[in-house]
Amino acid sequence: TLQTICQNSPPSNLTATSNGGLVFYQYQWYEYSSPNQALSAVIIPNEIDSFLLPPTNIVGITYYYCIVTGGQNCIDTTGIITVEIVSEPIFTLQPQDSTVCTGSNLTINVEDTLSATVGQTTHIYQWYENSICDTTVSGGSVPSTGPGNNTNTYYPQTTIPGTTYYYCTVFIPQIAGCNTVVSECAEI
Repeated sequence: TLQTICQNSPPSNLTATSNGGLVFYQYQWYEYSSPNQALSAVIIPNEIDSFLLPPTNIVGITYYYCIVTGGQNCIDTTGIITVEIVSEPIFTLQPQDSTVCTGSNLTINVEDTLSATVGQTTHIYQWYENSICDTTVSGGSVPSTGPGNNTNTYYPQTTIPGTTYYYCTVFIPQIAGCNTVVSECAEI
């Protein structure tokens, strides 16, 4: 199991599910930081419930598992749960303002910093346009429909004279806590 969470965001519970045997179970959670090194795991003090809320304050990868003890010393171990904490993504390249002639070819681009070490992330881009620089849909922005509207490179329409503001959002569904980033406006 894999969870990718933004630094300092609320985590989801890691849960050890027990059934069968006697009703009373004892739980002890363990953690380690090197892949395939479960034998080097250390006990997490005071984590003796069937669930664990992993800390999210430090960027990196931690592996967790729980040992469940039931009646008559029956012992079982959960599967390993990988939790990757990532820095909040930002745009390292914002769309740039441009003044062009009607009918000119123009591209505007964005680049973001999000990358996860474990698992794949999908970046879903959407460009928006507006008559004012307001990066909210409630502010009148509408999804752009031109070429590249769902990529990090957009080709704004330049056939009609006037000023239009463009911005881009990127949504990363695999990340919890900071999965949407909004760019600045570009005045075209």
